Amino acid sequence: MIETVSRAPRTARPGPGTSRQSQDSSQEKKASMTPQAPNMALDVPPGVVTGENLLKLLDHAKTNGYAIPAVNVSSTSTANAVLEAAKKANAPVMIQVSQGGGAFLCGKGIEDPKGELPASAAGSVALALHVRAVAAYYGVPVVMHSDHCAKKLLPWFDKMLEADEAYYKKFGEPLFSSHMLDLSEEPDDENIEICAKYFAKMAKIDLFLEMEIGITGGEEDGVNNEDVDPEKLYTTPEQVWAVYEALSKIGPALRGNRPPPGSFLDVYASDEQGTRSTDVERTRSRPAGRFGIGRVRSGEPRNSPKFRRDVQ
Repeated sequence: MIETVSRAPRTARPGPGTSRQSQDSSQEKKASMTPQAPNMALDVPPGVVTGENLLKLLDHAKTNGYAIPAVNVSSTSTANAVLEAAKKANAPVMIQVSQGGGAFLCGKGIEDPKGELPASAAGSVALALHVRAVAAYYGVPVVMHSDHCAKKLLPWFDKMLEADEAYYKKFGEPLFSSHMLDLSEEPDDENIEICAKYFAKMAKIDLFLEMEIGITGGEEDGVNNEDVDPEKLYTTPEQVWAVYEALSKIGPALRGNRPPPGSFLDVYASDEQGTRSTDVERTRSRPAGRFGIGRVRSGEPRNSPKFRRDVQ
């Protein structure tokens, strides 16, 4: 059984001309509007989750219709802040590290030559070890993930994977929960081929892979697609099938009894000018962007009522 926990509203004195009854009614209304976070402690152990526990967590999110926030961090203090927020919300969370975040954590005084990226890898591994050491104390499931890795950043990916393999030999599970390869700048055939090669290694140690197929709008990690043909912002069924055919044979994260892509939504707002606008209704009808995580992009500012409707 999954418990739901909500924080009780703080009692305050009635203001002038305000009855206790009307104030209580207002507080009850606010409490009913407060999102209730699922308590996963009874089904998934607290701390960093991998393999079957990660799959169980993602399935639970899909079945119960909630999103798991993913937050990029670049220090142990920001990682702790994310964990504290998750604890207060009594909800699972994803902690992500980027190549730049890993380099920053290692120290700006350490050289990180292109083509090797040792500082980026060392900082990312150090962050994962820190999260591993403290996450269970916060009492919530935590997904430890590495963010976008373009082809030029593969040395960073390789070194993290080496750390995963060493951790697996010692503890029976990988250091990270999952990694992301973003080869969307490359031709689809090369993208899928490289992802399949890495996924074959990762599946042996219960690591999940996130990948990009096709392109996404706007600007991200130095890749600018603001002026691209809007039609190209949508992953085609043919692209999805090509990925599924190649990867579903390798690891359990793409079992045939699970909907291949588009199972989860990673929601992005546009900037105020709406430069990331796409057709939300169309995106709902077929996966777009990341394989396994369909992206919904709203052309409305994040704080607008229409953006909230688009997300819903």
